Order: sequence, then structure tokens, then C-alpha cells
Amino acid sequence: MYLSKIKFIISAPNKASWPKDNLNEICFLGKSNVGKSSLLNAISNNGKLARVSATPGCTKLLNFFEVDGAYRIVDAPGYGYAKTSILNDKSFAKMMDEYIYERENVKLFVLLVDSRRELSQDDLDCLEMLKETNKQVVVVGTKCDKLNQSMKSKFKKNVTNNIDAKVYLTSIMKK
Repeated sequence: MYLSKIKFIISAPNKASWPKDNLNEICFLGKSNVGKSSLLNAISNNGKLARVSATPGCTKLLNFFEVDGAYRIVDAPGYGYAKTSILNDKSFAKMMDEYIYERENVKLFVLLVDSRRELSQDDLDCLEMLKETNKQVVVVGTKCDKLNQSMKSKFKKNVTNNIDAKVYLTSIMKK
């Protein structure tokens, strides 16, 4: 299943730039290079919709995409990239705090994590922030094509031991 009629709306550095309407939003969050933009491209069947790079930190702003005029998907910048400057970390934190805590349009947070790794402290901190919003959170394990069935089960168990959220596995390579 692919999303139809999805289009880029705006890149927003702060709340003054957010779309000003009441469309519901789904926000994709996760560490740098976990696959947020790649997943958006895969579910839209458009490999050029969201910019993807092998270099961490490519997405720097909140990117808003409208789906069939009915709702939006927001592709957030990644967190946890060590080469990001302190100045950028502060502006990133402010941008994300505003969006996570103040944006009423967001109804679902989709936290992407690398299924090959343990949840990092950054992932756990992000989950804690998301829980504080009392909004729905789903965890998506990316890159699961590199795992066998036992490793997939272990990943799901590890996530559910840490949080109360639905967990899904995905692979861009295997669609």
C-alpha cells in the first residue's frame, strides 16, 4: 500500500513557520540516519519526495508533507549526531520542544529506531518526552532485513520492556 497524492508543503525552523490550519499530523522522529526520510519515500512510492543522504544530519528542519489533502506527515531532523555543533543542538532542541509539546495538530509520533541496535539513551529520552505529551506513540524498527527471526523477536521484546507502545518492523530493501 502506498500513500497517494502526497506533496511537500514547507520546511519549518520554528512554530511561526508551521502551517496554520487544523489538519492532523503524524510525526516521524528518530536518530540521524535511522531511515525517516527513506521510509517516507518508500510509503509514498516516490524515491525523491524526501531528501535522503548517507551523511547523518541531512534533514535540518521540520518538513511538512500533505497526504491527499486529509492529513500531514512531518519528517523531523534526526537526533544524536555527534558532529552537530552545540549551537545547532540548542536550536534543534528548541525546535523539537516547541513541536512536540506545543503543536496541537500532531496526533501520532512514529519513533524510528535501528532494529539492529539496543535502544540508545537518546531513544529512551525521546520516548520519555513523547510519553509526556499523552499522544499516541508507535515504534518502528528499521533495517530489519538484516535480522533473522530470533533477532526480530528480541528487538520487539527489548522495546516493549522499555515502553508501552506498538512495535513494527520495516525494511526499505524488502519493501
